[in-house]
Amino acid sequence: MGEAPVNALLLLALLARHGELLSEGTPAPRIEAYGHDGRAFGADFAGRITIVDFFATWCPHCRESLSGHDRLMRAFGDRVRLLVIDVDEEPAFVRAFFARRALPPGAELLFDRASFTSRAWRVTGFPTLYVVDRGGFVRWATSGYDDSDITHLSRLIPKLENERPRARTARGGGRGGTAADTAADDARARAMGVQVLR
Repeated sequence: MGEAPVNALLLLALLARHGELLSEGTPAPRIEAYGHDGRAFGADFAGRITIVDFFATWCPHCRESLSGHDRLMRAFGDRVRLLVIDVDEEPAFVRAFFARRALPPGAELLFDRASFTSRAWRVTGFPTLYVVDRGGFVRWATSGYDDSDITHLSRLIPKLENERPRARTARGGGRGGTAADTAADDARARAMGVQVLR
């Protein structure tokens, strides 16, 4: 069996596990990846809406998603942070790929050579997209790509911009403030479909 059919079978197997993505309301895991300069990257999600795109150059839907990200970043500019995380590919090869095809404006390219980050984020296929709110919580996730994803994101981002960010504690939950603040935060979370465990 050739390499292309093996990649296709692997992709189908990964996509079949779609239900295992991080759920809405989960604190975003740490990103243990490296920037184009080889330095460790430490993402602080607080204060900015972040789109995390797990990417591979061999994936046709990943390449297709770049034009959608380009439109999104042109519309929102620095109001949104876009992290394109290449998983398990040689950085020189990936840099050559992006020399021929520009990254969307403002996007940051990261390398997850050991797949630590993709495992922590439960990547089940390529591309896998996550939206993280200004408080550092996952608010939307999908595996695969369709142009309707960009339409959904263009509606979701303004909603997230208008929310008061919930602070994270060392354990990941944001439970500071008064009892009334906590009750209001819980009510908002439930309204968004997040199961509050208390």
